[in-house]
Amino acid sequence: MDQAEGFRGCHVSADFIMLCPSKPFHQSQLACPGNRFARPTAEPDFQPRHNLDASDLVKLFHWTETQFLERTAGSPIRRAGYANWWRNIAVALGNTPTSNEVITALQKHRDDCSALVREHIEWALAQHLREVTI
Repeated sequence: MDQAEGFRGCHVSADFIMLCPSKPFHQSQLACPGNRFARPTAEPDFQPRHNLDASDLVKLFHWTETQFLERTAGSPIRRAGYANWWRNIAVALGNTPTSNEVITALQKHRDDCSALVREHIEWALAQHLREVTI
């Protein structure tokens, strides 16, 4: 999990999802060092779908697997799968500013997920609890 902290502010998942806690999706592409030379495109296949570019991470974290499958239909994000989607959002939430809403969301799902996701939720909670105690 040490690697996740190095990506503070810019998270790229195992499969095409980019979540930037402090910026909308399109702005995060400009801020991410991996996209330094990328150019915006008008190609419809590369435009955000299902309003994901304006979504709140906590709301995304509360999606059920059914919602994930419905809302990522036709998107490469779906290939990552629900568990990896959840894991990636947990990491992104660990790098967002500390708030009761974020901590509550992470705590709510701590016990209803796989061991892989739980490890990342615990890491994210530790990031926030560290900030609270500092």
